[in-house]
Order: sequence, then structure tokens, then C-alpha cells
Amino acid sequence: MSTPYTYSPGYPSHAYLPPVRAYSPFIPDPASPYYSPYHNTSPLPPASPHTVPIDFPAHTQNTPSWGAQYANQQWLSPAPASYHHHRRHSTGLSPYYPNPAMLGPLWSPSASSPWYNHLAPGSSPMSMPLQIHPLLDGQRGQAPVQFDFSHATFSATRMSSVGQSVMLTPQELGDQATWPFTTRLHVVIESMPQWPLVIEYTGPRVEGQAQPPITIGDVLGAVHRHLHTQVTQTEWNSLHAQDRTEITLAFQKRCSRYPANIVYAVRCQGVKRVDFLRGHWLFRGLVPFVNGDAVKLLTY
Repeated sequence: MSTPYTYSPGYPSHAYLPPVRAYSPFIPDPASPYYSPYHNTSPLPPASPHTVPIDFPAHTQNTPSWGAQYANQQWLSPAPASYHHHRRHSTGLSPYYPNPAMLGPLWSPSASSPWYNHLAPGSSPMSMPLQIHPLLDGQRGQAPVQFDFSHATFSATRMSSVGQSVMLTPQELGDQATWPFTTRLHVVIESMPQWPLVIEYTGPRVEGQAQPPITIGDVLGAVHRHLHTQVTQTEWNSLHAQDRTEITLAFQKRCSRYPANIVYAVRCQGVKRVDFLRGHWLFRGLVPFVNGDAVKLLTY
């Protein structure tokens, strides 16, 4: 069972939490800069000089700003001016709305959404299959989000309307990752099913307040930390010889991408789960399973 994701890296040990992982003795233990009510206690490694860290906003509840059952990538068109007065004044709302023509009959936003009037009579979020935010959706090929998981620093981007790679905004990172929203998400990484990732809210409960939904930032941050978990000696010893050879080659390739003056420091951090991707480090998207709250993470 994977480690649960908690509010603070310093969360004390508890009888209901699994024991702390045994790391290899040569692996450092840096602190993680990412704040999320869904993150775990696994630290991030030192940042790469080639990536720029971004500041994550405080987690806010927000209504979905994207349309389920979209047909193509036109969901990235800016919101029409006539709808601006309907928008919530919240930092958690994405500046992009789905194209109304793309909205399917199952779209079911809250009344505060500008698409509320498009709600199909009788539709209910409880009767809907889990759908992935278009930024993360890999069911129709490459998702719009671009993320190289081999980088030590969190760096999620997408292509702008003028064809430039831009960082995801705090509003986009704060969008809920699924519709209907969920507070527990099981992520299976295609090439490493032995390490399932469960993102679930384990922060403080406030009576009368609902748990915040899992956001795009929660998912990407949790996956990045999960992949940058160091491999233990026991896990390494359990591998077949062919797997060791392939993973070693992937490890060497990842290290070689760094400047010569820091390659040694990167190598000293040891083999990580990301090396089990065998060079397929790029995010392709999430695909929901037919039933349940599980999704598959695809890379290439």
C-alpha cells in the first residue's frame, strides 16, 4: 500500500500510517517545496539549474471550469466577454472556459458556473463516469500538459495559443482534476504497477465543511514526488538481471542530461523510481479505468 499524502512534511508518525520507508544510505533527504493537502512526506531532490521552480498558491475550493465530453482542444479558447460577470472572484478559477459547442449532455457544473444553463435535465454527477480534466486527459492522444518527470524540479507546461511553451498558471493548477470531483484517486503507472500511488486527503477535518477536491497541481505534484522516491537496496535486489541492466542504462542517461559540474551529485542520489520508466519520462496523460476511482498514468 502506498504512503498516504498529508498536509505537512513533518506530520508525526501515527498508528494508522505505514512505517517510514527505509532509504539507501547514500541517498540525501531534502525538503519538498510543494504544498498540498494531498501530498506525502516523500521529499524532492535538489533542483536542476535548467528548470525554474514555481510558487504554488494556497489550496482553494473552486468550481470546474472545463467541460466534460469535449470533442477537441477548443476548450482552451478564452471565455467570452459576455460571461465575465458570471465568474467567481476566486484565484482557484481557471481563466479558460470550454467552448459551449463542446459541452456534452452529461456536463453538470454548479450554479456558480457560467455553463450552468447548459445542464442537461435529469443528469447527475453521481451517475457520471469519472472524467479527466482536458489538460490531463490522455484518452485522445497526447494531453496538453507537458511534463518531463526526469527533471528534479516540478515544471509543468503547455503550449500557448501562439505556439510557445508556458508554465501552468496557479489557476490551472488549482482546477479540480476530475469531474465529478474526488477526494481520493488511485494512480497506476503503466510501467511500474508494483508501486501504486493513492492520493487521498488526510488533512484536518472541519465540521460542516467538505473536503477540497483533488486538483491538477495535487496530481502532478504527487506523481512527481512518487517518481523521485529513491529505490531501496531490497527493491533493487529483487529485480531480474535484465531489468537491472535496462534501469541502469536509464539512470545513466538521466544523469548525463545534467551539466558536468553536477553530474556526480545527481549520481550520488542513486536510482529512483523514475528510472524504472526506462527513458519514457514524458507525461502523455491520464486514462480512467472503467470502474472505480482509479486512473492509469501514461508516459512516452
